[in-house]
Amino acid sequence: MKFIASISLVLTIASVAAALAQPTPDARLATPNADACDRLAASPYDKARPSGIQGVAFEQVDAPAAIEACRVALEARPDDARLVFQLARALQKDGGAEALTEAARLYRLAADQGNVIAQHSLARFYETGAGGLTKDEQEAARLYKLAADQGVESAYANLGRFYELGRGGLPKDDEEAARLYRLAADQGLAYAQAKLGFFFAIGRGGLPKDDHEAARLWRLAADQGNVSAQVNLGRFYENGRGGSPKDEQEAARLYKLAADQGYAYAQDDLGSLYETGRGGLPKDEQEAARLYKLAADQDYAYAQANLGRFYETGRGGLPKDEQEAARLYRLAAEQGFAYAQTSTTLADFLT
Repeated sequence: MKFIASISLVLTIASVAAALAQPTPDARLATPNADACDRLAASPYDKARPSGIQGVAFEQVDAPAAIEACRVALEARPDDARLVFQLARALQKDGGAEALTEAARLYRLAADQGNVIAQHSLARFYETGAGGLTKDEQEAARLYKLAADQGVESAYANLGRFYELGRGGLPKDDEEAARLYRLAADQGLAYAQAKLGFFFAIGRGGLPKDDHEAARLWRLAADQGNVSAQVNLGRFYENGRGGSPKDEQEAARLYKLAADQGYAYAQDDLGSLYETGRGGLPKDEQEAARLYKLAADQDYAYAQANLGRFYETGRGGLPKDEQEAARLYRLAAEQGFAYAQTSTTLADFLT
């Protein structure tokens, strides 16, 4: 019995020593090669990323450095789905044709290993036909649902968008869209907050019409830089809705934030304030014309009609050009814009 006990003690001591000699899971994750890949390419939405790693917003990924670091890391750990996903993410940021093709292959590899963020990224590739994949909205919907069922907030939002529009073989279902947007909004996702705010503003998806709740959600999203929320909140301030006082200066500030990000709706709204000299802005028809043109070039009907007005009368430093005005009115009318449809200049040139 003493002999058996002694053997047990020796084995126990040996086991403990062996365990102490093995790196812990966190230690393995923190090996130098993996650490560089994590710091440069981990997604802030990846709940499985190592502790202490905040994640990098996609727009801020340094693609060349991340690609190099993640390739080195994968040489040491080729079966690590997280590192595979992060290399794919860096390649996607690179944006070249070959890089996107490799990114698609790697996203599929990581997704097949159960990496939930890779499943969501692969869904985006199928939705848009990126990386040489055949555009397949039904496969995108399947992958979005797979990721949403595992709690990925961006998957909630994208699946909600598919239900809202009836895409990917899914029925058009505003109530399911609203439910999914709420799940994502509750986790702080700006896009979902902006969409849910819109549903509250018009009383859609089984939700009550509630300007106060819409304004609250848009404010949350606007503070994160969401352009549609900035514009919609700006319109509430411009018109004194949603419990906000009428404040054209705040509206102008919000429109400018979104316009500076290239958002056509905001460029047109800001142009209107410059045209009339409102919101604390000087009356400046040249600046209005510049903003209308930026938005019109993105096929925004209101801006096409506004720019058409300026060409029709030779305003904003533009030459008087009724043919250009007619062309712009026609573009806007084809999108159903009523003012353009009734323009006499348009009627003259269509005859």
